[in-house]
Amino acid sequence: MDPSPAKDSLRSPFDNPLWQARLEQSRRELQEHSGFVAELRAESDRGLAIFATSWLDRALADMLVAFMVSDQKAASFIKATTYYTRTNMAYALGLISPAERINCELVGSIRNKFAHRFDLKFSFSEPEIAAICKKLTGPIVDGAPVPHKQGDSPRNIFFSVVAFQYHIWRQRKPEARRTEYTEPQWDLAS
Repeated sequence: MDPSPAKDSLRSPFDNPLWQARLEQSRRELQEHSGFVAELRAESDRGLAIFATSWLDRALADMLVAFMVSDQKAASFIKATTYYTRTNMAYALGLISPAERINCELVGSIRNKFAHRFDLKFSFSEPEIAAICKKLTGPIVDGAPVPHKQGDSPRNIFFSVVAFQYHIWRQRKPEARRTEYTEPQWDLAS
């Protein structure tokens, strides 16, 4: 009898097709996130505010669709709602934290100010925008938000909060799936 372990027991878990599929999905998500970050960095202040909020909006919609029943009408319903409604729906369903909801509201406020202000020199350094950016919180670690770097610009605060939030929500999306309700099967014969 050969004392060496069976050949199958020496296989790596990465040889498993499910692991390979997840690894490939992670690679695609990392590429997407890297592209997202690069594009945001290149944007003007107005472009950053509007574009970044659109990406958060998409991530919220994807999380909500993943949570809802697998039905085209449900997905259409989510896509027909506003950023504000998606934010509050995700919060009400427990998909985002209270701090994330507040950040979403602040980001939405910043986006609206940029979208409806026609001053060409309007930027993150405007006092009203800078004040809102200072209210944005970083990730929660050990029960408290990670503080922004001392002297960080309002644009960098906005950018880092949105990029981090987007990345976290893309990772959280698969966890949002829920079990669909099925009708109980009654045994009336007994």
